[in-house]
Amino acid sequence: MISMTNIQQLASAIRAGRAALSWSQNDLAERSGVSLPTVARIESVTSNPRLETVARLIQTLQQAGVDFDWSVPQKDFLMGVLLKELTPQRNASNPPATR
Repeated sequence: MISMTNIQQLASAIRAGRAALSWSQNDLAERSGVSLPTVARIESVTSNPRLETVARLIQTLQQAGVDFDWSVPQKDFLMGVLLKELTPQRNASNPPATR
């Protein structure tokens, strides 16, 4: 079972990850395959979520470019959320910019 403190930290991480991507709860639900009510319950800490569900949400955010650093202290909890700089793949139709 996940402790209440850990649930609060995970909920904060998920909210922060969504915010970094400018995603709504619905965006996260659709991309992760987790229902919207479940996302809302997890973020509002009104349920004790399954670890697999939390892992799916975190993985979806990571795949979209969010980097979670659980060792960086941020105010009252140990977690940092960073948005990785995503660079488009270069190809013939998208050459590098010249100066």
